Amino acid sequence: MDAFLSWAEYVNIKFDIILFAFGYRSIEVIFMSFNKQFSTRVLSVLLLVCLLSLTACTEKENIKIGYIGNMTELAADLGVDGRNGVILYIEQVNANGGVDGRLVELVSKDDKGKPEEAPALHQAFKDEGVSLVLGHLMSSMASSMMQSQGEDLLFLTPSMSTNELAEKNDYIIRSTPTLQGQAITIIEDMLARSIESTYIIFDSRNAAYSEALMEYTLEVAQDRGVNVIGVMSISDEPYEYKQIADAIVNENPESIFMITSSIDTAFIAQRVKQVETQAIDLYSVSWSMTRDMIDNGGRAVEDMRLVGVYIPEVLTDDYYTFKSDFEKRFGYEPTFIAELTYDATKLMLQAVENAGSEDVDKVKEALINIEFNGLKENFTLDENGDSNRKYLIHVVNEEEFVPEWK
Repeated sequence: MDAFLSWAEYVNIKFDIILFAFGYRSIEVIFMSFNKQFSTRVLSVLLLVCLLSLTACTEKENIKIGYIGNMTELAADLGVDGRNGVILYIEQVNANGGVDGRLVELVSKDDKGKPEEAPALHQAFKDEGVSLVLGHLMSSMASSMMQSQGEDLLFLTPSMSTNELAEKNDYIIRSTPTLQGQAITIIEDMLARSIESTYIIFDSRNAAYSEALMEYTLEVAQDRGVNVIGVMSISDEPYEYKQIADAIVNENPESIFMITSSIDTAFIAQRVKQVETQAIDLYSVSWSMTRDMIDNGGRAVEDMRLVGVYIPEVLTDDYYTFKSDFEKRFGYEPTFIAELTYDATKLMLQAVENAGSEDVDKVKEALINIEFNGLKENFTLDENGDSNRKYLIHVVNEEEFVPEWK
């Protein structure tokens, strides 16, 4: 026959149930610990009541992941596309129950492409309890990242290839390869196509990337026998694109290598094609590989050759699923940066899961020497957090970036 519990008996029962909730008691032990006079019905009700009272205490907090990139100023397409790749992966993870039962919360910041604004944004991440950040995207942000990174802030950048960050045991991890490979890939492609001269134009506002790549390209070109007949730096807007094109075309180069943003690449290409007296081969970099370049460049960018991340000849089912999901979610095909940020988000959360923690040092340790299966390429990160990914030439063909395999 059911009986009422004394206050002491109720406290003892609730203590056992608390231990059960945290995995330190089995349900059998709880039932065995009770006096035989209490029925299963009474105990079941008590168990339910006590477990409900513990819900607020045992609910798991969200995992906060930061994202930072230029989403409003010039060349914001890079930052917006990158953010969309992050959003897609986080939504998919949350739809499947999160990471170890914890949902992932995205905290986004707009750096506007301005290094001077980055430190305040980094501090805002810390103030909001965010210690793991995806970004920045442009190498011009490298110095700001180096000042802010540390035991309370870990960056994973999917696209910064500047050698300023290479071979450093710090809290900046990169899932993209370094600069030298881009210079070698471009010059070797020119030689394979019997191009003997080129003119380099670079955007000095992103000097950590563009100026450094220009210098590497000069070295490789000199070593391999390609004549660099001129170098031009562009910086503050507005540009006189026709004036830029006239100055380059007057030097009669066989090719032009543009280390510039998507918009600048598009408009320079248009002006060059308007004034060239003989066909000039156009080259650029993955920084330009967005829809903005194709949409604004039109026929002028058709057949342009760009150095981008490696793509295998046979893509996986995972990639086609990603592509389909991205198009359904955002209404357009994913660009290279969306692919890279999707991979980077997956990589970061895989490390969080392996580490069993969001602790910066533990996540960094989980990232180092990881073997990661990306959408298009498997790669590893070395002891300094540098990637071993490769580069490949992509050609604009009928308004699409088409990889060219040798």
